[in-house]
Amino acid sequence: MYNSEWDNGTGTGKIGDQGSSSTYAMGASWTSPGQMVNARLWGYSFANYANMAYADTTIKLSVNDELGFTLGAQGSMQGQNGEGDILNNAGYGNNVNSNMLGLQLGFNYSIFGLQLGYNNIWGPEDSYEGGGIISPYTYQYATDPLYTTGWIQGMVERSAGQAFKIAPSISLLDNNLIITPSYQYYATTFMPAGIEYDIQISYSVPQVKGLTFFGGYGYLQQPTYTSYDDDLGGDTYQAQLMVSYLY
Repeated sequence: MYNSEWDNGTGTGKIGDQGSSSTYAMGASWTSPGQMVNARLWGYSFANYANMAYADTTIKLSVNDELGFTLGAQGSMQGQNGEGDILNNAGYGNNVNSNMLGLQLGFNYSIFGLQLGYNNIWGPEDSYEGGGIISPYTYQYATDPLYTTGWIQGMVERSAGQAFKIAPSISLLDNNLIITPSYQYYATTFMPAGIEYDIQISYSVPQVKGLTFFGGYGYLQQPTYTSYDDDLGGDTYQAQLMVSYLY
């Protein structure tokens, strides 16, 4: 579930050497008639790590065929499960206690789009990373649903604090070519602040149904060391090219 020897050069917080034996999750979702409102509620149990409740909702407001807005809100609460193997003696805290709130505003007009995201994560000073979120099965993959998660990492990999994300987009060639640059700023409390710049390009070949080419690049700016002399690795980058075919 977690490889403590691999952090992809992103300098994330140590989360202990012992993996979680199991994960349980249960969720529910609801969508209004016309799909204007969507809401989700999930509960997670990471054995010997943490218990978490997560919820989000999205409202879509269509002005006309070309102009629309989206409003999103999310939140989570997390407490310790079992002995808390995520904790260690490196000064990362002695309990799990985290709270998260997030807001997102989306705008689209014709071929243009824009998403603005904000997250605030907090907790007691003596908790893991000052209230940092624990998510073993998304850690280092940047697949968590936080509104400010970037291509390389997000607040799950860093620590408690605040984060901001700006992601414009443009759709060309009958929406087959989508280009999305983004900017993320992580004003984290336990770890030094970091800035991430990303760009993602997706092209669906109209002549071959299901064939898609994807490319992504991310550049993370961060200090080399923290005040605890932990090696963050300094600036780093990631790139990916992928071809998929859905038949």
